[in-house]
Amino acid sequence: MKFYDFKKLSSQAKLIAFIFPILFFCLAFSSSAFGQFTCSLYPVDSSDLGSKTPLILIHGIHGKESGAAYWQKFVNYFYAEYSLTNKYKLYKFEYDSDEITLENIAISLSYYIRQNSDFFYTDMEGDLKAKEIVIVAHSMGGLVARAYIQNHNNDGFERVVRLITLATPHHGSPGANDEDALEPYYTSGLWDQIFSVSQFVYNLSGSTWNVTMHSTQPNRSDLRWDNYTSPYLDSDVNDWLQTLNSTLTPEIAQRIIAYYGYINPYRADRIYWEYPDQILLFLPSIYSYNDHTKLTIASAIMDAGLSELFPFNDGMVPVGSASFGDRASIVRREFFDHDHLDMKDGKQFDFELPLFNTLEDDLLNLVPGINHTPARIYAPGDAVFSARGPFPDGTTFDFIIDGPHVEKLDGNTFRFRAYGSFNVSMTINYPSGLISRS
Repeated sequence: MKFYDFKKLSSQAKLIAFIFPILFFCLAFSSSAFGQFTCSLYPVDSSDLGSKTPLILIHGIHGKESGAAYWQKFVNYFYAEYSLTNKYKLYKFEYDSDEITLENIAISLSYYIRQNSDFFYTDMEGDLKAKEIVIVAHSMGGLVARAYIQNHNNDGFERVVRLITLATPHHGSPGANDEDALEPYYTSGLWDQIFSVSQFVYNLSGSTWNVTMHSTQPNRSDLRWDNYTSPYLDSDVNDWLQTLNSTLTPEIAQRIIAYYGYINPYRADRIYWEYPDQILLFLPSIYSYNDHTKLTIASAIMDAGLSELFPFNDGMVPVGSASFGDRASIVRREFFDHDHLDMKDGKQFDFELPLFNTLEDDLLNLVPGINHTPARIYAPGDAVFSARGPFPDGTTFDFIIDGPHVEKLDGNTFRFRAYGSFNVSMTINYPSGLISRS
């Protein structure tokens, strides 16, 4: 890293230099004290798992420091929806950041899953089997989950793991790279100076680990750009992430849903921060701005400061990275005007929560279930039952409802002649000949 003579910088550059520590690093790469690495996997409530599917939440970098608040908005939504609580039981995986590599964090996750009896069951023949699990992971947590699934889901059992990533940097983020590596792509020499001095000043201002001076340190090193598209860096490339992406099989890729958001680049406040002169107004009250405003500023700088390579980003991760845009077999969900925090907390539009509503739909479709139309059944009245879940083409279903007041009209339609509680069972006939019951 080169060092500029701070006295020779323009007053504008000197002032702006103090912004980036707060934006690119205070939000995503804030300091953490050295210590022994710890992690844990635990249930969110004490209810029995029973036939439910384990749903593991994995936070992003430094998420452990936020405690319960990190996932609280989603947890509140989850417990308010019977359809989700009836299908899933929540777990959280928490880990210390900045202590060990992301790959080793994934090994720890694998260990805790293997040691937890909740994630196994005994079949009708008395054989121990691995339960299918679903993971919802935000930001770097998605890379932890992928490293586990791709490299460490090998406990001797055939375990199906499905993954929803929220704003995960599947190709890294240039905000994690060393300043010198990005030099050919700065919009101007002023932006070059801003990036350089900001990293240096941040390191002097209280960091207890060398994240800003050395991009090879965990976990910043795991989040660097991987050169899948421009900017093509000559140094400081994320080789680990390149390998993780090159070894992703189609079978695993089709079990991933990538959620990505971006701050509307045409929003007035987003445009306002694209000009360095405007940033000067931000400096006196830097600590009073909320994190969403800081992300808006970071989004503008990632665009304006790096030759307009990333007009669409969430303030931390470019859209091409969060969407895993170069993989055809991955399902994607786009969220307009959602910043990096909105991608875990949700954002309300016209009394709707698009992120959580979509998550609910995807979660209900990831594991087998039963739907009926109409949603509310009156007696006397008819209802049509159908299967919900990731079934291969050619799968057929048979439904059985026990009770003296129910008449089966055909394979899927039933007539209810009286009110009551009824048990519905579904036989799944796979094209391979396998039969299972739900």
